[in-house]
Amino acid sequence: GSPGTPEVKVASSEDVDLPCTAPWDPQVPYTVSWVKLLEGGEERMETPQEDHLRGQHYHQKGQNGSFDAPNERPYSLKIRNTTSSNSGTYRCTLQDPDGQRNLSGKVILRVTGSPA
Repeated sequence: GSPGTPEVKVASSEDVDLPCTAPWDPQVPYTVSWVKLLEGGEERMETPQEDHLRGQHYHQKGQNGSFDAPNERPYSLKIRNTTSSNSGTYRCTLQDPDGQRNLSGKVILRVTGSPA
């Protein structure tokens, strides 16, 4: 792969949180979308509905007045029960609320091992 693209390794059938590597501003409540990059430049949406808004709740204050700090990284893509077909390069895109600019980052997922 290209130098500088981080790799995440996960054992087959485990869950994984893919970090968004875009250089975001922590003060801005971006909207995140994920695509998986396929051969030939095609892309497949990889944004599960249940996780889609995680980044936006990240900035809301918790009931005790402090910021919520989920152990999941903000904007991460959760993939459950991985299989070798999940291996590949993923790209996250963060759009700011004004739509002025998009920030993006890539991460490579390698699923190791396979169920017997």
